[in-house]
Amino acid sequence: MAFTPLSAKNAKCRVGAYVLTAKKWSVKPHGDEYEISNFEGAGFGDFIGCLAYCDFSIDGDWDSASDPFGNPPNITVTQVITAVKLYTNDLASPFWSFPSALVVDTPMDADVKTALTISISCKAKGSFVYP
Repeated sequence: MAFTPLSAKNAKCRVGAYVLTAKKWSVKPHGDEYEISNFEGAGFGDFIGCLAYCDFSIDGDWDSASDPFGNPPNITVTQVITAVKLYTNDLASPFWSFPSALVVDTPMDADVKTALTISISCKAKGSFVYP
């Protein structure tokens, strides 16, 4: 079986129809476990999976001509954004899909030697889909 890695150079971010120009995105799915250890486990612990969660972040340079904090798309803390897609290799490629997400963090950094940068951190509200 051949190994086919991809460069992230063609990755894309979309929030609905809004083009969110970015340099990096990160996705962290995680879940809860419920301990079901019992006397019959021969001294070993046992667990079952419970709720699934997913956090994601998008980082890039701030686009002053198409402000992501403006309305639309209004990507600001406590807002719910919809139809978020994080593409692996252009718009025809597999993508992470978040039908609904809560924006929890939107820091912006200014450094005299670089462009203004932003970071957007979100939590999936409900379901999410792996690429």
